[in-house]
Amino acid sequence: MTKQRTLDEMLECLMTLRHPSAAKFQKMIEATADAIAHILAKELKINTGPATFQGTALAGTCAPFRPAFKGQPCPPALSHYDPGEWPDE
Repeated sequence: MTKQRTLDEMLECLMTLRHPSAAKFQKMIEATADAIAHILAKELKINTGPATFQGTALAGTCAPFRPAFKGQPCPPALSHYDPGEWPDE
């Protein structure tokens, strides 16, 4: 048996240990998530905000997505994640 850990879980472990590399890895992970979010937003013609690490008890590293205009439906690629959290859904 092995323990499989996500990036967010490994980052949180580094933070718990107060390891000097934790801040560097947090910035790298957030930058990667931010880059992915911007590609998705452009492709899906929606808006996004900055990606942030929010701890594993919350959402981990995530970016907010929102409509580009009032009444815009949630794109199918995002619709099965957190249903009901898109405005007017």
